[in-house]
Amino acid sequence: MKEVGELLTELSFAVKKEYRIVLRDYYFDELSHKEIARKHQIAVGSVGVYIQRGLSALRSAISKRPKLEKEFLEVLGDSGVVRVLLPLISAVQLGGWIIKHAGPFS
Repeated sequence: MKEVGELLTELSFAVKKEYRIVLRDYYFDELSHKEIARKHQIAVGSVGVYIQRGLSALRSAISKRPKLEKEFLEVLGDSGVVRVLLPLISAVQLGGWIIKHAGPFS
């Protein structure tokens, strides 16, 4: 659990806000690239770039923790990782929530 908390804290800094917003729109709200571009007033091509860069940042941070990498990426895939981690990353970033002690099982 401690390793997951550390990963979430790291991800909250590794994935830029604009990438997190576009990932949320794409994976959670299931908006098209065109809809996302219109919503945020960015080029349609930029939407794909933001998605790729956001996924890349997630993969990069997760790859630094091989134990979690296998569990997250191989079991969940990109879409699952985004759906599981993005809300948690946002909670860390927005609420300043940083896990310092994971509890009795850490």
